[in-house]
Amino acid sequence: MVIREVNESAQSNVNHIRYAVLGTGSSGNAYVFESDKALWLVDAGYKATVITERLSALGFSLWKPLTIFCTHHHKDHILGVSSLAETFDALVVASDYVVQLLKKDFPALRSWTVTTNRHYSCPSIGGSFLTFKTMHDAKESLSYQLDIEGVRFMILTDTGSILPEMYRLAYYSHVLFLEANYDQELLESGKYPPFLKRRITGNRGHLSNIQAREFLETIKHTPHVKQIFFCHLSDDNNRIDFVEREIVLQNILPCLMYICPKSRASRVYEVITH
Repeated sequence: MVIREVNESAQSNVNHIRYAVLGTGSSGNAYVFESDKALWLVDAGYKATVITERLSALGFSLWKPLTIFCTHHHKDHILGVSSLAETFDALVVASDYVVQLLKKDFPALRSWTVTTNRHYSCPSIGGSFLTFKTMHDAKESLSYQLDIEGVRFMILTDTGSILPEMYRLAYYSHVLFLEANYDQELLESGKYPPFLKRRITGNRGHLSNIQAREFLETIKHTPHVKQIFFCHLSDDNNRIDFVEREIVLQNILPCLMYICPKSRASRVYEVITH
């Protein structure tokens, strides 16, 4: 398995999976994965026009079968879901609560209702996925480990606490999208009111840089993880150089590491499997 950044000089490969972060943060979240058979989105927290523009700009196909996985009902994760589903006849995978919420906007929504800690197979688009519970202040909050043609991607964001299952899934993932939402000192000294600080640091809030680092230290002996994206950095309570200093430069795992820019698309990467 080879992971590399996609650029104009890279040769096209038949057996490859391309992926990127379309944006991550309090203003919106969306992750994209493309195989030869299908396009997968995890969350669509921007207007549909923004998502389609970013997909096109990064070279992703908008006309392959589209599946949208929703983690929870907060606006910065589902804003564009209904419109994308209607325009592209996308299948939406989500908890029952999120499905019912989306159907208020688009009653004809094609949906697949899931529960946590389950394995689901979707061979028609060349993959399967696992669901797991997240600790967030949103009803029926969950996330996913996607298995796309044997490559496992795990999205671990929007959780204030780490559950045992998360360690196991991360250990066996190839690409990990890990939240590093805030720097403790920046948050404590910042302008947020006390109740909001408590929400962010609570066990149903977000992961700090320290928590992200401790998580990686726990799984540091994994032979599977090839790349880590650090996601959902707070606009006010974190900085890229803080994540670099507090996590990346600690050299916990010998793999590619990428700190996502705030509310902008990341670089595009691909996994070459054969």
